[in-house]
Amino acid sequence: MGGVKNREEKKKKAHVYSSGASGGSNKGPAVVDKRNQVLECPHCDREFKQVQRYRDHIAKHHPDVPAADAAESATESVPGALKDGNTMQPGSKGGYFTDKSPKVLLLEWCQQQKRQKPRYKVIAAGAAGMKCKVVLPDQSNADKDIVVFLDETQAAPTSEEAQERAAVAALARVAGHRNMQRVLPQAYQAAWTWCVQQEEDAKTQKARAAAAAEGRKEREAGRRKALARKTPVTAIMSQQQRARVEDVLAQLRGTHLPGSHCTSGEHEDVAQELQQLGFSEQDAETAVISLPHPTLPTCLDWLCLHIPEDELPTAFAPGAAGKPVSLLFAGSSAEALQDPAVAQLTAWGYPVPACVEALQRLKGDPDAAHQDLFARLSGIEQAEPLEEDAHEEVAFAEWQSDVEGLVAVYDTLVSVPSHTSLVYAAPGMQKGGAVEVQAWAPAGYPDQIPRIGVRSLQLSPRQHLFLTKHLADIAKQELGQSMLHILVTAMNDALEDLPSDPPFPAIRAPPVQRQIPPQATLIQASADGAMPSSNASITGRRAPRHWTPSAQEQQQESMQLLRQQEALCSDKNHAKMQGVRQKLPAFSKRQELLAQLSQHSVVVISGATGTA
Repeated sequence: MGGVKNREEKKKKAHVYSSGASGGSNKGPAVVDKRNQVLECPHCDREFKQVQRYRDHIAKHHPDVPAADAAESATESVPGALKDGNTMQPGSKGGYFTDKSPKVLLLEWCQQQKRQKPRYKVIAAGAAGMKCKVVLPDQSNADKDIVVFLDETQAAPTSEEAQERAAVAALARVAGHRNMQRVLPQAYQAAWTWCVQQEEDAKTQKARAAAAAEGRKEREAGRRKALARKTPVTAIMSQQQRARVEDVLAQLRGTHLPGSHCTSGEHEDVAQELQQLGFSEQDAETAVISLPHPTLPTCLDWLCLHIPEDELPTAFAPGAAGKPVSLLFAGSSAEALQDPAVAQLTAWGYPVPACVEALQRLKGDPDAAHQDLFARLSGIEQAEPLEEDAHEEVAFAEWQSDVEGLVAVYDTLVSVPSHTSLVYAAPGMQKGGAVEVQAWAPAGYPDQIPRIGVRSLQLSPRQHLFLTKHLADIAKQELGQSMLHILVTAMNDALEDLPSDPPFPAIRAPPVQRQIPPQATLIQASADGAMPSSNASITGRRAPRHWTPSAQEQQQESMQLLRQQEALCSDKNHAKMQGVRQKLPAFSKRQELLAQLSQHSVVVISGATGTA
């Protein structure tokens, strides 16, 4: 049989590089066919199938890249190009390889999990080099795609190297429990160890956050259960059951504490307290005489059982049959609670005697009395509140900005009854309840602290005043800057650790009324040139008090203002706020505005929104 003439030359022309049975050797051909391979430009998104066009593009559009770097980039961007001659890359046709690149290993993992090929997106990281984003798509649900970003500390000088390092990070995310360092090239083993450690730290931190959230839920559930146990149970009784309970109480009338003996003076005190609660003098004396050892609780029980229901005081009169039975804790000031103004102040937690004293001293004004009680509780000097009719004349940029921010964050939990007040309904410790926090804007917010009040049906008066004092102390620390959001956050934190029986905050004694000098009369004011207008006698307008402080008081006030100003100037937060204010357009008109104010008594200022 004759042979084929020029066999090797014909094979070379036909690009046949091997023959015979397949799989006989894993060495592969000596020459790899690189036709129909795509060349990616490392500097832009262009792709080329011809090397010459790729080189012309580099020379024309990227002339700043040195020739050596361009050649290296061209070599690295060719799929299947080998860095050291024996590392398998995606797209390699054949040959003998000692290890696989990270991109090949990630591609094999996606094929095992029946995922699509990974998608790489190279991102410039400035002077640090290049970063990369890897997306491992899910065929059925795009929300289950795995997205991994290469950390900036692992940025690479070239796009191909950034993709390899990003593939290492992706492998650490999806296969961090495997010993991939045994199959990764030597150059990427350190990166693998770092990425695995970062993933483990992230999982540990996530587990701690989940455990902390679960702990908070358990503590909240425990507090709600404890509060539910402390909440009085409402009993619905029929008339027959109520009669049985009254009979049992009547049999226990003679039970008393050993050693409890009352003198005639104590009898008179008990009778007097019963009269203050609304009972008649005859009924009070009858109760004291009928009991062997009369005390206020035992006398109240005897009176409620023996006096006809229609003759009981309003606070002790029961409702119709079937109504809830409530237990009343009455004191010597229970009669004062019938006054709506006193009831309004006691709802904020203030004691009844203090409320009555403040109302008497301030001529029955509930708002003024509340401001006085808050100032005495918190130790904050009283600030003149803004009246409703003056809102259109005074710019409340800081207050309105804080209120709008709270409404945007807490939505329906925040309500605005008026332009100068804010109500935040914090979720209560018991399901279905709420703790209401109300703040009234002062005339100089945020340089003055707003009046704060806390009330809830679930809290005791001690807890009301404890929370009010706590919020006032925080407001003192934030003086001079926006504080409403900080107060709301502090309220939520305080409710989580609110003690069941906190110490009762001290309320200072009422201030001594300053006496107006007799010589400061209307005649003297007229002599000084301040003639009263004809509208000064309009009903509902209070005439201003003319009082001039002494020189010593003026000096003390000046020193106090100076210390406040020095403390404000040394505050870093205030300096930061001043820097922001100086960038606003209205700051450039400061000197001009001061000059106009020095020359005119009335100055009209107009500015668009955002000019401050």
